[in-house]
Amino acid sequence: MRPAGTQSEASSRAEERATRIFISYSRNDSDWVRELRREGDRSSGLELYSFPYEEAMGDDWQQTCRHLMQAADGLVCLVGATTSQNENIAWELDEATRRGIPILLAGRGARAFADRRGDGRIHTLEDSSPDQVVARLRELV
Repeated sequence: MRPAGTQSEASSRAEERATRIFISYSRNDSDWVRELRREGDRSSGLELYSFPYEEAMGDDWQQTCRHLMQAADGLVCLVGATTSQNENIAWELDEATRRGIPILLAGRGARAFADRRGDGRIHTLEDSSPDQVVARLRELV
């Protein structure tokens, strides 16, 4: 027999799931992703995750990525030197836009990259540290 209140406590925990943020990034920015995840881990309430690039992408990477993004409450795109030429990042941003979830571009050149995309709904954060990105994500979602 369970102690009184145990079932309702379990239900409350299930209802209080973390806010899920999909990270879009170039493989060149893997170190930045690790720093951002560490900051997210320290900050309760955010779960930062991304496409598992460690695995082979294969022909169905978009299907896998779309499935992962279905659970996202928002997307952060880490803008680096090669971001604007990365077709996979462009696809992920288009998918997030189609879903209508908040998008944050973070990093040097974020504003210029957003301007080139021509979508006024994209939020930007220039030259930002992981704690600033996490704080801004909390505001958006």
